[in-house]
Amino acid sequence: MSWNGDKECNQNIATQHGFLAAHRRRDGVNVWLAGITEQARCRSEFRSLVSCLIQEVGMFTTLTMTTRPVKFGNMLAILSTYACRCDEPADIAAGKARFRLPAWVVWFALRRRVLAKLLGAVSFLLMAYWLRS
Repeated sequence: MSWNGDKECNQNIATQHGFLAAHRRRDGVNVWLAGITEQARCRSEFRSLVSCLIQEVGMFTTLTMTTRPVKFGNMLAILSTYACRCDEPADIAAGKARFRLPAWVVWFALRRRVLAKLLGAVSFLLMAYWLRS
C-alpha cells in the first residue's frame, strides 16, 4: 500500500477485519468508504485503518468524508463532535452530510482514552512530587 501523491490516486487499505478507501480531492483526501466486521468492533481495527491512512497522507492533510444522516445516525454524531460540516449542493440533494477536519484531529480523537490515561498519570506524578516538596 502506498500513496504516490497523484491527484487521481486512490488509497485502499484492507485487513482481515476491515477496509478503508480514500482518494485525493482538490482540498485534501476524501475517505469515501470504510467498514469493519462485526466481530472486530471495539478491538481497535478501525483505529488501525485510519492510522495507516494518516501515516500515508500526513498529519496535516485535510480529510473529508460524507455520511447519510438518516441511515447512519451514529456516524453523524461522531463526525459532528470532531469535524466541521461543509456540505456541497450535490451532497444536500443526495441526502448526505459532508465533514472536513485535519488528519491530526482524527489521530488525537482515536487515541483520546490513551492520552487521557497518560495525562492522568503525569498529573499524579506531578502532584506527588509537589506534595513531597
